[in-house]
Amino acid sequence: MRYKITWCIFAPSLLVFYGWLCWKLMSPLLVTVDSAFYEPIGYIDSILFAGFFSLLVIFAYRGYEVLFLRNSKPSHKLLSIIFIFGGIVGFTVNHLTYHVVIKKNNFIQCTTEAGYKNNLIDKYVKNGDYCYQ
Repeated sequence: MRYKITWCIFAPSLLVFYGWLCWKLMSPLLVTVDSAFYEPIGYIDSILFAGFFSLLVIFAYRGYEVLFLRNSKPSHKLLSIIFIFGGIVGFTVNHLTYHVVIKKNNFIQCTTEAGYKNNLIDKYVKNGDYCYQ
């Protein structure tokens, strides 16, 4: 019984956190924003989205197992496909953010004085004052 209670609290909270992170990275494509994050290589977004989609599948199978007391596991092939799909989605979102939002709206990259020198993800803003917020 304790297992079910723990699972019902842990799984949704982890999914909500992952979903919130994915939303933060996707929101510049969907709504008007004053700043956007971009990572030149794209692997951080790829890993984040791949993990989110994989966790959706794993938690769906685990939820089925907990609720109906039947043993079910996702196949390795399904998890691989979902992971690769999520990686492609994350990579695409990252580069669409750069080409559709940052370049189109003439965003400027935050300077090193604002603390963005050694980060893997760069912050781009409409106005330089947003770097210090």
